[in-house]
Amino acid sequence: MRGKWARLPGVITTGLIVAVLSLSVAGCGKRGNPKPPENKAVTYPKNYPTK
Repeated sequence: MRGKWARLPGVITTGLIVAVLSLSVAGCGKRGNPKPPENKAVTYPKNYPTK
């Protein structure tokens, strides 16, 4: 491959690596459901009034 298309495989590979890394890092900040502190009343989930 020569010319303007010679870099295409490298660009595709780099794009895939960036996409996979960004998706894997995005999931790192997820936490489980909140738990109330000990000896405290549960204040969530709140039931909001409906009209």
